Amino acid sequence: MGVKENIRKIIDADPDLTVRNVSLAAGLSDSALHKFLTKPEQSMSVANLEKVADVLGVRTAELFNEVSGLSDSDFERMIFAALQEVPPGTPLSGYPRIVASSLRDQLRLLLKHGGYRDSSDALSAPDTGVQPPAPTRKGEREGRHTP
Repeated sequence: MGVKENIRKIIDADPDLTVRNVSLAAGLSDSALHKFLTKPEQSMSVANLEKVADVLGVRTAELFNEVSGLSDSDFERMIFAALQEVPPGTPLSGYPRIVASSLRDQLRLLLKHGGYRDSSDALSAPDTGVQPPAPTRKGEREGRHTP
């Protein structure tokens, strides 16, 4: 299932919801959500998906997690990649803006291409990223050895 199918599933499960009224309640045109749900080539911005998720009473991440098969480790990799974009010396107050921007970009890629950007800026399919090997001896990291 994809994000579109998950939105449809949530709307279909509630007899009080229609695609049109969800679209309007999210501040979109009356046909925007319908076009997104019915046209395979139609995309929707993350900001608009956030509005739709809010109207549906779910977190935006749930639309991606339940539907696209993203696991907790996928989200952890996305967060790790976002944190890597924070320049050294950035005050803690600057982290939310930088990390949010990176996560938003990764979610846009996920919507557009069915993958997300990992720490190497390559497009990865969900839950297929390769993690670096864990240290095998106390103090061993990134090729450095502690005698």
